[in-house]
Amino acid sequence: MALNLFSVIKILKKLQILGLKYCHIDFADGIYVPNFGANYQIAEYLIKLFPKIEFDAHLMCVNSIEKIEKLVKIGFRTIFLPAEQITKSSFEKLNQNFPDINFGLMIQAKQKIKHFSEIISLAKVVLLMTINKIGGVGEMLNSKLFSKIEQIRFLNKEIKIYTDGGLRKYNWNDFLRKKVDVAIGGNIIFSYENFLEFSKLWQKTKKCN
Repeated sequence: MALNLFSVIKILKKLQILGLKYCHIDFADGIYVPNFGANYQIAEYLIKLFPKIEFDAHLMCVNSIEKIEKLVKIGFRTIFLPAEQITKSSFEKLNQNFPDINFGLMIQAKQKIKHFSEIISLAKVVLLMTINKIGGVGEMLNSKLFSKIEQIRFLNKEIKIYTDGGLRKYNWNDFLRKKVDVAIGGNIIFSYENFLEFSKLWQKTKKCN
């Protein structure tokens, strides 16, 4: 969301060589959060350009459900929606209509896991925000939010937990210790002198896992 397309392509090419498997794309509408994210055309282009990377869509929009059909059509297989916009029945309907897609809730800082327990118990993925404010760039980690991971695992031992926000060069070990499956980060990549230095951290995390 914070980079232009030309920069994204160059970065993804280098990171893919180093073993990149996941790429997270933000879709923001300027209403739900006060900024804009990627558009469909850019996302579709990247998905086709990097078929070996698993792209997920993070919807920070007022009417997220209305955008799902288009996102599926352009190639997304994992889609995260604002938790407060989804009911158990609407979640079950999504799974029936799109059985090959992994749908998950975006859980924000102030939201309690117990309020979404029925959906989390059914989901294959979940996106836990680890910052206090969504939609910004450079937000700092709120480590207290890690406590929600244990609550999520209690409800669904098989769920894949993504975290979004606050990942830095000095705290990546915290994400490992909490056994996060996919830790989403942007700033951390640019905190190293070059991508080779970043890859050393990457390889270290693989050994830890």
